[in-house]
Amino acid sequence: MIPFTKEAKVTLRGGRQELLFGSQRLVGPGDFTQVPHTFDGAQAIGQIGGWTVTPFWTQAVIVDKYNINTSSTDHQLFGIYSSAPAHLLPLNLDLYYLGADNTPAAFNGTSGRERRHTLGLRMYGKIGETNWDFDLEGAGQFGTVGSGNISAGMFTAVLGYTLPVKDLSPRAYLEFDYASGDKKPGGKVGTFNQLFPNGHSYLGYIDYIGRQNIISSSGGISVTPLRDLTLSLQQYFFWRASVSDSIYNKSSAIIRAANGTTARYVGAETDLLATYNFTRHLQGYTGYSYFSPADSSTRAGLTRPATSSTRRFSIRSEKRSPRDSDPPER
Repeated sequence: MIPFTKEAKVTLRGGRQELLFGSQRLVGPGDFTQVPHTFDGAQAIGQIGGWTVTPFWTQAVIVDKYNINTSSTDHQLFGIYSSAPAHLLPLNLDLYYLGADNTPAAFNGTSGRERRHTLGLRMYGKIGETNWDFDLEGAGQFGTVGSGNISAGMFTAVLGYTLPVKDLSPRAYLEFDYASGDKKPGGKVGTFNQLFPNGHSYLGYIDYIGRQNIISSSGGISVTPLRDLTLSLQQYFFWRASVSDSIYNKSSAIIRAANGTTARYVGAETDLLATYNFTRHLQGYTGYSYFSPADSSTRAGLTRPATSSTRRFSIRSEKRSPRDSDPPER
């Protein structure tokens, strides 16, 4: 850390590292995967006038099953992320630019080098002195894939309410998610690139559905019957944003190609989770998830139901970005 004044300082980080910004919907460490997202590069975390500004440049580390993992110039992530409380309104702001340079890349029949730029805004906080809270985030993407231009975007809206019940702190929420899909194969690219999201935190714990070509409505409730123990129940419904594009998972892999089907409905998922924080750095959780796909006759989604029983212990450092708390359990 380099202090310039009492209110201005900068922290430099270099080498292999994790990246976590804001809600982690687009860039997070991926704690729930067997191999978290890591990068080789540098970032400078500057704090001045209530703002935290983080410019960074990195190369993604590619997992090699039989050799030492190394970063690649074929997958670059760079940009600037800034956060601050809004002084005129009771909310917090995140403003960010994220750049991606990937070779090769392919989206719905368009392939080539991907030079994608993401501009985003997030607003979140409590609504006055009430028990209501909210989280709004939107991002637009432009650039090129090969000779095709990119025009894509995403939007998320969350409204939550914490009931005034002593010792339980029950919180209910409703959420809407949208991420654009491609209108037709080849040429212009409309598929949103979710970059490096933090899995499990959003769009279901099974991780079938990623933030690409998707419309989702969801809701849930969580309670804290004991200190450090949280029980949560979530229900999700999924539709394709464009019937001309595929269904993608959280790793951006295609789990169901478009294949000319005109059906939008993908399916529904129910998640039940128990999380216990043993210490600040040790968390254990167990859960059960059930994914019910659209009827196979619609050919819109997966062809059979799926379940996932989760029992894990996670040793982790404090995963939070400056001026932001961990993403709420979904």
